[in-house]
Formats: sequence, structure tokens, C-alpha cells
Amino acid sequence: MPLNTVYDASILAKAQEYSALFDEESYQFVRDAGGSGTPTERQPVKLPTIEGLALYIHTSKTTCLTWELQHPEFTQVLSELRTKQAKALIENGLAGLYDPEVTKIMLAKHGYREGIELTD
Repeated sequence: MPLNTVYDASILAKAQEYSALFDEESYQFVRDAGGSGTPTERQPVKLPTIEGLALYIHTSKTTCLTWELQHPEFTQVLSELRTKQAKALIENGLAGLYDPEVTKIMLAKHGYREGIELTD
């Protein structure tokens, strides 16, 4: 399928549809039968990403980032995706469901960092 390079209402609708896929908690792990809460089997992680959006609407990440600068309504969708991603990383990272190193690297893209801030 050729890449979509022309922005229109159908692109916005598909982008909103993709974002809505992550409105509900979709990050599941199979728990052990004893109920300890420890994941015994990892399931694929469904994390909202701009790359995932680009695939969903049949375009490139670069095109999505260009549209973000040109179309306020598309900017809103990308903002929601970033917020949903950060929320999932924080909650599932704290729960021990995500690899700590990967979570740390990805949260750095959201402005989080390790360390202590010293102020006078």
C-alpha cells in the first residue's frame, strides 16, 4: 500500500481511532496460579507510539511529525499518544511489568530522568 502524504479529514479520523485503541487498560500479563502477582508469562506490550500511528494510517513517522506542526487537531492526537505512553510506562514500570532499563530510556523521552535536583 502506498504511503499517505496528503492530510485530510480521514487521516485525522484514523489517527483518533488509533489513539482510542489505548483508552482502556490493554497491558496484560498472565499471573501465577498462587496469586502472588508475579508475572509468569509476558504478553506482547501494546504501547501507543507515533511509529505505530504511522503504520496504522499508512504514512511515515516523518510525515506525522510534519503534520503535527501544520495541523492543531493532529497535534492534539500526538499529544494524547505521548501522554498515554508516559502513563503506561510509569504505571507498568512501577508495577514491574516492563523491563526497567527500557522503561528508563523511554521515559527519558518524556522528560523524566534519574537523579536529584539541588537548588540553592
